[in-house]
Amino acid sequence: MSKPFQFASDIGPGAAKIKEEAAELITVLAKWEVCGSLDYFTGENLKQPIEEEIADVYAALDFFLLQGSWDRYAIDRRREEKLERFRAWRLEQQAKEEQAQRAQREAEQQAILKDIEAMIQFVLPSFTLERIAALTREEHQIVQDWIARYLRHRNIRLLDATPPQIAQAQACLSLYAALEMATARPATSSVQPRSGP
Repeated sequence: MSKPFQFASDIGPGAAKIKEEAAELITVLAKWEVCGSLDYFTGENLKQPIEEEIADVYAALDFFLLQGSWDRYAIDRRREEKLERFRAWRLEQQAKEEQAQRAQREAEQQAILKDIEAMIQFVLPSFTLERIAALTREEHQIVQDWIARYLRHRNIRLLDATPPQIAQAQACLSLYAALEMATARPATSSVQPRSGP
């Protein structure tokens, strides 16, 4: 006599096979999750095994449903409801992840801006035309990069800029222009830079 839930049993025929096939699907999905890629550590590609195990689960379910007086209409209706719920969950999770990513980018931009502002506040007051003219080309490039990054990030939050920050940006623009002129001036030029703030 067949045990309950086996193929030949009168009690839940095929139910045990559903468990077996579902366990095999879980196993191959766990491999994918652990590896993080369909290319498993052993060199096996998991795409076909996953497809095969999904098909096996479908077959086991179909066999089980054909053997009993199950309400296929109720099952299909429940399946559609559950599918819609899963789709809604996916959209909600994607929206939360996008919001978190935006917040992270904003925090990173503010941190960068804060660091650059600190550098600009330290360097900017000490710059005169004489000092600009004395900078090496590499130093010109470093300071120009600071200012360019400051202005770029400040522009992202321009509507939130305070009057001191706007004044600082204007001063940066003036310094940037002076650096451009100094960089463009030939090294053999006899023109002496004027002193001034």
